[in-house]
Amino acid sequence: MANLVDQIFAREYKSFATDFHEPEYNPPAEFTYAEPVLVATIPKDPLDGDGQHVEIYETRYPATFWEVVVLATQDSMGEMQPGFSISTGSGFAVGRLAFPIARAIAEGMLGFHPQTTEA
Repeated sequence: MANLVDQIFAREYKSFATDFHEPEYNPPAEFTYAEPVLVATIPKDPLDGDGQHVEIYETRYPATFWEVVVLATQDSMGEMQPGFSISTGSGFAVGRLAFPIARAIAEGMLGFHPQTTEA
């Protein structure tokens, strides 16, 4: 017999693939409860030396959470930029937000750096 939680929330574990129109979105047909799944990889823009490689993970509880994971990547000056991650709240709308943020980071339009002065 399947896990009771899986039975109750079976619909929640199905992919959004037919409703979610992000070109990089590549989910499995079904999700496993509470397991982060790599659903998109957005490489650093080869024409912009300051972007970073980005991965997007999706986790279903049945609520859906997203994490944008930015990998440590060498910048245009040859220095390694540290990796970081951005976690979202739950929902389909924040999933849609994760993709343009990830693209902007990969293209070098957004980055995060340690604060160097005290506020």
